[in-house]
Amino acid sequence: MHAVLLAIGVLAIALAAEMIFTGTAPLWPVGVLATSALLADADLFSFVMTESVTFSIYSLAALSIMWALKHPGFRKVLLVGGLFGLLTLTRPSYVVLALVVPVLLAGFFRRIGMRRRMIARHLAAFAFGWLVVVGPWLARNAISFGHWGLTEEYGSAALIERIAYNDMTAQEILLSFPYCLPRVGPPLVEQVFGAAAMERFVYYAPRSFFHAGRGHRDDLVDAYGRLDPIIGPILKEEMSRNWWRHLLVSLPLGWCGMWVGGWLGLALVPLFVGACLAAGPSTRLPFLIYSAPAVVMLGLHAVVANQYTRYNLILIGPFSVGAVWLIHRLMRQLSARSTATI
Repeated sequence: MHAVLLAIGVLAIALAAEMIFTGTAPLWPVGVLATSALLADADLFSFVMTESVTFSIYSLAALSIMWALKHPGFRKVLLVGGLFGLLTLTRPSYVVLALVVPVLLAGFFRRIGMRRRMIARHLAAFAFGWLVVVGPWLARNAISFGHWGLTEEYGSAALIERIAYNDMTAQEILLSFPYCLPRVGPPLVEQVFGAAAMERFVYYAPRSFFHAGRGHRDDLVDAYGRLDPIIGPILKEEMSRNWWRHLLVSLPLGWCGMWVGGWLGLALVPLFVGACLAAGPSTRLPFLIYSAPAVVMLGLHAVVANQYTRYNLILIGPFSVGAVWLIHRLMRQLSARSTATI
């Protein structure tokens, strides 16, 4: 089942590339690159986890945005809302995209000259599609737990575990930047600074931030029974003392979380940045809109979760599309120069 879901996601990425760059980013190289990037996290898909579901649904949702931009229509935007609603049910943190995506759609529609009333109707279609999917789940939680919400305890547990990372030292913050470079970073840092320098950054180490946060969470459950009623005061106290540290620590966590694809990440990240800068006026905006939700989630996961790339596999889509397009563009330019010199 994981293989089918991942294949659907890869196909959606390839089709989005064709829509964004109108045939100048060939389908099969995008699919091959996205598949290769997924292989770095193949072990995740051997467990009963939601990564493959999230990757597949997100890729389809991002493709639906491109479809709605290319051929605006209420039904298309309704589909966008429904897919992002379904995505929210796979992982509640994606609820933030219910605000981000309408802003992206409205900005694009306004840019192409759509009237405000029509924009409002399109956004209403998105909201309706989202609520049709998420609404029954919210109602179910209201009946089962006595309050409206997407989760019970999940968000509170994640936030408490994230707070543990605020104890990072200045050295750990600085070393995390080279340490998180795929494959090459850990041996390099350990050789220069010792194996214990970043021990707390590795989840399976006994002294890790992950275990400290999990232990704190378990202690709170033992003491209070539930986390949701107490998470507000805990966050208020932490932010009143350490809001600046929480934001500071989010920078290395975001840096570490973006290196999806293992070894390939060393090429995907700079190629993606290059594609954002090199894209022409007609393609830059659609490509940036396609990439924006995944980048927003990268930042959100750095603030509320941790540094592991499993939360950010959705970056594989924008990274692969941008990398293939930029490589293809550079090859065409080199070929044209070679022809001109003959």
